[in-house]
Amino acid sequence: MKKILYSSLLLAFFFGCETLQTPDEQAIDFVEKGQVRFLKFSDKRNKKFLDEIQGFQNQHESFIANFSIRIDTISPKKDNFNADGKIWFLKETGQVKIQLMDSFFGLVFSEVVANSEQIIVKTSQDQQIHSQRMGDLVVYDPGRKKPITIPFPVIYYYITGEYSKEFQGNPSFVSSETRRVQVKKQDDLFEYFFDVDGLSALEWSSTKKSVKAVSKPVGKRSIPTEALLTKILESEVDSENEKVQVIIQTKLRSIQKKNPSVSVFVL
Repeated sequence: MKKILYSSLLLAFFFGCETLQTPDEQAIDFVEKGQVRFLKFSDKRNKKFLDEIQGFQNQHESFIANFSIRIDTISPKKDNFNADGKIWFLKETGQVKIQLMDSFFGLVFSEVVANSEQIIVKTSQDQQIHSQRMGDLVVYDPGRKKPITIPFPVIYYYITGEYSKEFQGNPSFVSSETRRVQVKKQDDLFEYFFDVDGLSALEWSSTKKSVKAVSKPVGKRSIPTEALLTKILESEVDSENEKVQVIIQTKLRSIQKKNPSVSVFVL
């Protein structure tokens, strides 16, 4: 599975058009935690805040859009690669499809179909279909010749707004005062931060992988989020004693709010 994704995104480095600008690594950071009191998800005192979150979720609609992604390695050696494509979201099923292609010839080199439980990937390399549970994807950074972890769930939940299902299906804890929800999934911890406009930040940390990430919307807020910035930190230290940093930009363009055909999600 990982080798397939490495090869696919390596093609993006060679063929992708640089449609997104160089990111400002200081433009996004983790939220200061402090002392926060969390209640169990089922606690009745959470009802007002959870009803508000449900309202944000209800604003999400099915759509079709153009899609761009840029991944920048900040340290120890700066490098980047880009890809363009299309994205489909069907609210009825919670399915997302991302199709990546090179900008010179318009050739599709990778297709990803995901729901809240599973990610399915098909690449041009072998035309085989590979599946994994919803989680991080590992891609290959040609500059450092080592893998990069992309926290796919943070991108998925910004696109779909499928918060309630995630909260109810996993051990979850709520702080209405600070407008945040923690979700524990095996070795992973997700923390959702909300403001009056909706989801303002989503953080992910994995003690097992020694990785943490934060995603925030960029520019004018909208549903779906048109521009998303994600910073990834790996706590492992390399031979030069520098902490690895990766920044991922995703952008939606030409959004059409309509239901895509169910057949679109069949690979």
